[in-house]
Amino acid sequence: MVVNSCAVSPDGSRVAVAGRELLRTYSLSGAAQQGVDLLAHTRKASSHSSNDVSWLSQRPAQLVTGSISGEVLLWDTTRRGSRLVRTMAGHGRAVNRVVCTSDEPPRLLSGSQDCTVRLWDLNVRNAAQLTFPAAGEVRDVQWASPAQGGVGGSGTAAGGGGGGEAPLAHCLAAALETGG
Repeated sequence: MVVNSCAVSPDGSRVAVAGRELLRTYSLSGAAQQGVDLLAHTRKASSHSSNDVSWLSQRPAQLVTGSISGEVLLWDTTRRGSRLVRTMAGHGRAVNRVVCTSDEPPRLLSGSQDCTVRLWDLNVRNAAQLTFPAAGEVRDVQWASPAQGGVGGSGTAAGGGGGGEAPLAHCLAAALETGG
């Protein structure tokens, strides 16, 4: 079992662990356990191996993963059967990082090896709302809401990658300020 990422739920009660054909949640209270396998009962049309995982603070039972196949996957931990809610395609290579915003509407940033950062509105199905080109592979993206010190009415986002620079910060902040 190869673990690439883990994330604690917004309420601090669970942890999600993601990696090579691995996506499980574990309770952080009580005795050791096997956890819940979110990949069970999920059809494998493409690889569900994940580079990153992030919980949605507005929807505490849901989380997103960034896959090595370039997809962003939305999961519901309370759903019966397949827990995969939505597959968001758009990146041409592996997604290295996913981060959810803490404001409304729920949005997501994804950074990829395809040299782009995508901003997704999770209330809109199947389409990245904005795509930002980067000088190289994007290895990290971060989000700061206005309450966390972000600028503008919608917050601030930044991405960085192999080029050693973060030129996306200005583009993303401007786009978020104007609403896209």
